[in-house]
Parts: sequence; C-alpha cells; structure tokens
Amino acid sequence: MKIFGELGWFKDLLEVLYRVLQKSIDEAKKKSRDEAKKKEEEEEERRKEYGKKRSNEWQKPRNRYWSNYDESDVEEEKEEIKTVTDVRMAMAKSAVDRYQNDLEYRFLHDRVSEVFVEMLTSVPNIV
Repeated sequence: MKIFGELGWFKDLLEVLYRVLQKSIDEAKKKSRDEAKKKEEEEEERRKEYGKKRSNEWQKPRNRYWSNYDESDVEEEKEEIKTVTDVRMAMAKSAVDRYQNDLEYRFLHDRVSEVFVEMLTSVPNIV
C-alpha cells in the first residue's frame, strides 16, 4: 500500500475502495432485479394458467399502444431519478455499513487511511 503513496497514486487507493464498494452495490442491485424478474415470470405463468382455465370467457386486451400511455408513469419515472446528492448520501451510508459489518473492507479501509496519514504527516508544511 505504501508504494501507491510513494508514487503519488492517492487517487488509485481511493478508486480501489470505491470499486470494492460499488461491486457490492451492483451485486445487490442484480440480486434484486433477478428476484423481481423471477417473481414477474411466476406471475405471468399464473396468468397463463388462469387463462387456460377460463379460455371460453372474454379477456381484456393489454394496453400496448401509445394512446393508452398513462401520464402518471412519467411522473413515477421522474421521482425515481435521484439527484447526485441522494446518490452520494446512499453511497456514504453503504460505505459506513460495509465498514461496520465487513472485516475485510474495514482492514482495507484502515490500510488506505494509514497511507494517507503517513504521507500527510511526513510533509509538515504542505499548506
């Protein structure tokens, strides 16, 4: 770790922490998407089974055209878009949670912090 500091690659040390944290966030998002997709597929399967049982009855067609596009969907999409501040806050919370619960991440974070402390204390009058 000290070699990064000696070479002046401080940004790379922070990038390592960021990528480790981002990887766990991406994995959680993927897991959530996979679970939602599985649930959606199960629901579709149930609908198909229900349709087979009641095939002699009229079924309402799905809304597939722009004329049926609901403006509330647009509003929901806008609400989902988060500001940069919200994203950074969420990432900071995730970093704190990961630091408190993951010993390996804590070890890595502490080593990176030590490199920064050592480099900052070795050059007394930077300002």
